Amino acid sequence: MRRLIPLILIGVLLAGCGTTPPAATSGPSGATPQSAATVNPAGLTPGAPPATEGPRQYTTEQPPLPAAGTIVAATEDPDAGLVFDSLMMERTGGIAGELLTVQVLSNGSVFRNSAASTISADQVTQIDGLLDQMNFFQMQGVFTSPGAGADLFTYAITAERAGASRTVTAQDGLIPPELQALITLLVQLGQA
Repeated sequence: MRRLIPLILIGVLLAGCGTTPPAATSGPSGATPQSAATVNPAGLTPGAPPATEGPRQYTTEQPPLPAAGTIVAATEDPDAGLVFDSLMMERTGGIAGELLTVQVLSNGSVFRNSAASTISADQVTQIDGLLDQMNFFQMQGVFTSPGAGADLFTYAITAERAGASRTVTAQDGLIPPELQALITLLVQLGQA
């Protein structure tokens, strides 16, 4: 009985929510005044959706997501052509689990696991060209996967340019060719 009382109360409340249209009354001349709905040239009641021919079509499809490991450039880079200030790559994972850090400055200074060396201005230009080619500061995409194997490398690449900073993380097997070219070049820098 206790369960039935709330249901009855809800039913009574819902029944009271319905409205009935107002009754038409006669004016002094005996004519029935017209409501705004009948005066509307389109024949619509305000707030009512327009009539359609046939059933409405709805879609629940989402736009397709890019395949993992594919670069999607969101917008054009307004600072393309400016040389990066610094570029840092950290590689983690792999069978041995050794951390590799490589930092390159725009003046050609290279620090590989804190060991210093230098590269030529042409190599700095090559690295900067790779960043511009893939639109590094604006690119979007999925380059990692949850539950990846422990023997895979994960790369975190951070570039700084004109006060902006961007970090992209990628794992072996999900690295697009443009990003792989940069990673390969950075891994080779400062090797003895």
